Amino acid sequence: MLQYCLNELYRERSEDGVLRFEIYRQLGGIEGAVGVRAEQVVSTMTTAQMDALPHVLSLLVNVGEDQSAVTSRRSAFNMLRTEEERELVRVMIEARLFVSELSGDVPSFGVAHEALLRRWPRVADWIERHRNALQIRMRLEGQATRWQESSRSRDLLLPRGSQINQASELLSLRDFALTPLAAEYVRASISRARFGERIRLGVTVLIALLAILAGILGITARSAQRDAEQKRADAEGLLTFMLGDFVEKLRPLGRLELLDNVAGKAMAYLAQPTTENASAGAIAQRAKALHVIYEINSKRAKLQEGADALQVARQLLRPAIAANPADEALVRQLAVNSFMLGQFHMERGQLDKAEKYIEEYVGFADKYAAVAPDNIDSWIEQSYAHNNLGSIAMKLLDYSRAAAEFQRALDLKLKIRKLRPNDQSLSVDLSNSYSWLAETHLKTGDLKGAMALYHQEESLLRPVHEGNALWTYRLVLSLMRQSNLSQALGNASEALTTVRQAEGFLDRIVGQDPSNRSWLARLYQTRMRQIELQSPKPSTAAELALLTDLRNKLSALADQDPKNSNLQYLLAKAKQTLASAMMRASKNDDAMHTINDAIAGLDQLKEGKSNDPIFVTMYSELLLARADMRAERKNGDDNSSDCRLAAQLLDQQKQSKGDFTILALQVRAYTCQGQQDNVRPQIAALETMGFRDPKYLQHISTHPPKKGMQ
Repeated sequence: MLQYCLNELYRERSEDGVLRFEIYRQLGGIEGAVGVRAEQVVSTMTTAQMDALPHVLSLLVNVGEDQSAVTSRRSAFNMLRTEEERELVRVMIEARLFVSELSGDVPSFGVAHEALLRRWPRVADWIERHRNALQIRMRLEGQATRWQESSRSRDLLLPRGSQINQASELLSLRDFALTPLAAEYVRASISRARFGERIRLGVTVLIALLAILAGILGITARSAQRDAEQKRADAEGLLTFMLGDFVEKLRPLGRLELLDNVAGKAMAYLAQPTTENASAGAIAQRAKALHVIYEINSKRAKLQEGADALQVARQLLRPAIAANPADEALVRQLAVNSFMLGQFHMERGQLDKAEKYIEEYVGFADKYAAVAPDNIDSWIEQSYAHNNLGSIAMKLLDYSRAAAEFQRALDLKLKIRKLRPNDQSLSVDLSNSYSWLAETHLKTGDLKGAMALYHQEESLLRPVHEGNALWTYRLVLSLMRQSNLSQALGNASEALTTVRQAEGFLDRIVGQDPSNRSWLARLYQTRMRQIELQSPKPSTAAELALLTDLRNKLSALADQDPKNSNLQYLLAKAKQTLASAMMRASKNDDAMHTINDAIAGLDQLKEGKSNDPIFVTMYSELLLARADMRAERKNGDDNSSDCRLAAQLLDQQKQSKGDFTILALQVRAYTCQGQQDNVRPQIAALETMGFRDPKYLQHISTHPPKKGMQ
């Protein structure tokens, strides 16, 4: 651009060789020259090549949705459709108006300077005509990316209405490009909307027809009341059956929201009193339909409507079960009703009410097994009931009770496995029970018992995970837990070997889906862990570069999903690991800046997190790391405030009695203040459970108990 401007000024110079300002002004300055140059280049092209310009421009221009700022974008060469488009781009590159480059190993092109978009009248006019379409496209591409990153969740597709209408217009717009992902996203949204319309229309018509049928039967059969009531009951049974049938078909597809509009109408009909001669089967079917309505409403965040459906179902089932105590369908629906009410209250933190309903769920599940002793579904219901009771006990910090409930659930699954030895899904379900049971052992200080259970979990997952990325990720999490536990037991080499295995599995599944943020974050975590587990030594430049790169990658992931606490915690851990490496490389100021940045990041999440053990342990660990750095700098920095704050946070944790992570941090928090006598019980507890983390032992050795202390 500058070269062209200078060439034109030189060509139009005065007779005595002086460059003239009026010529510079006519060119529009340096930026204006590029528009003149571009118009000269395209004027030499064929008509077919000129006709290709709008589509090429659509590949190169972005317009922000909020500020309407016009910016350039890069596009892959394979987005060009015709030979004329490719020739146009080639000529523009040769004229240095476009540039070509590799973008992530993909050959791409773009404008050489954004001034081309502002100062070339032909382009500026095109942008103004298509400004709205460009804004919509930019929004669509962001939504399509989130859809892809969320494993193409149907919940992220465009809602019916203006958004789908606008997106549909983009698809039909001549010479306007959408990325393949955005186009696929729009088509999937359109398909979902059309399918939803058909479902809504079909169900609405069905309900209307059945309601009319019931009404007609009631009117025409007044002279034969008994027959009319029977026919009405049959109509109701058909209604509930059809609604349940729709849901059974839509649930595996994750499409229950398609029934949102009809749920209210069905609720009004199903809430009517039953006839005196309604059969147990009809009542069970009606209750099942009401449970479906709860499921639909809960998915759409209509909490009160969902709770109302559960209570109506309960009022139907209770008198029916009293009259038919051995009816399998009624008992099962009462079990489901109790489970759903328990979940409803558990999600709202109302543990006392949740516990009441889940205990009732256990009772009905047991009764279901009693009336159907050979039905494997009844055993599965029992196992789920005890697992739910264990989850509540965990939240109530009653770990011995939780362990007993998880063990009951595990025993039932083992019983089922004898009949279904080749059921891979059951193996994964079993592995989950072992993991929960291991968690109770950890909370009570039985580290070796927890490790044995994690090995059981691993042994179930290894033979079945191939070909299923989600199951492979479950295996990765098991290996990561084992690595942490090996370190706690003092076996750093085993911890390192295990985390390397986890990295290998993660490499494989991330290769299958590189957009999955959770998998990427875990992959970066395994690489950090390997550096952490190496014996302390001065950090190399290569190690610092690797940790800096991991920190930056995790920061990018956290920026994409700022509400994801797990990503924020992993980012804080990455900064801590980098700061520690900087200290070993004698980069003390850089280390202090990095650890301060990590603490500041978690400060933004601090509100309401005082009882969150994950936040408290991470935040306390950062404070104690900064305290250690201040002590090591030996320049008069006071580290006691960090130690005191960490101690205060840790002392508030009710579950600290058997949690080795909190106990070890409490020891560090008090010993760094010279108050070893305050944590003698914690030190004794850690010794009893066999806690031998090398870093903890090193800290204890440098902060020995004072002489004469008992």
